Amino acid sequence: MPTLDVKSLHFAWFAGHVLTLLGGTFFILSQLFLHPSNILYYLTYLGAAISYGIVIYQSYGIPSTSGNYIHQLLLDENGHYLSLAIFWLLISSQQVSIGVIPYATYSAFHVISFARSNLLGDANKDLQVKLKNWTDAYYGGAMRFVAIIEVVGITARLVLSLIYPFRVTPLLVYCFFLRFRYLSSSYTRQAFRDVDQKLSTVLPPAAKPTYDGFRNMLSRLVNIPIQQQQQQSSSSSSSSTNNNNTSTSSN
Repeated sequence: MPTLDVKSLHFAWFAGHVLTLLGGTFFILSQLFLHPSNILYYLTYLGAAISYGIVIYQSYGIPSTSGNYIHQLLLDENGHYLSLAIFWLLISSQQVSIGVIPYATYSAFHVISFARSNLLGDANKDLQVKLKNWTDAYYGGAMRFVAIIEVVGITARLVLSLIYPFRVTPLLVYCFFLRFRYLSSSYTRQAFRDVDQKLSTVLPPAAKPTYDGFRNMLSRLVNIPIQQQQQQSSSSSSSSTNNNNTSTSSN
């Protein structure tokens, strides 16, 4: 059996994902059975903050208020998922139940990967192969599912919160996060294209000019800085290399 250091940051990263996976799974079940648990909701984001926080620490060191450190976080998807988890955990008074689904989904794959590499010994080669094959078979579909949840599910929930109760800040924070996901994730871009295609076919003709104007405005806002962001990202890539064992697979 592989040697496992339970005092290492790697194990703490794994423990954070286990907490996120279990907390998120049981929280979703509590929602389905109409007995939602606030404790499970916050434990899910606590686990996410721990695991993503460790990745950021190992990548960039001790948190700093320097411009370079903040700039690196702004270009790192781990930094965005960490910031969003902290926002839901400590800042926002509004619970967005559907928001736990992406974190729990990512954590499921991280937990499986860690178990396959660090918990299963040579006597479990067959199980290791089965877990790898399962991951290879379902990873792409899971990422597409997460992208739809992020683009449609969470956004719709936050838009509804503009009606009652009237809360603007969560939507603004999430729009910033979603813009970054659009720039960095092919799954998110595809989800936007799928939603755009669907709306284009179901909207009545009278509504299409308004929708087209909104879509073009949104496209300009998102696409203008793309080249600049890519140049900045490539120039800082040497200083933002993540530990292979603790990098996210969120694409």
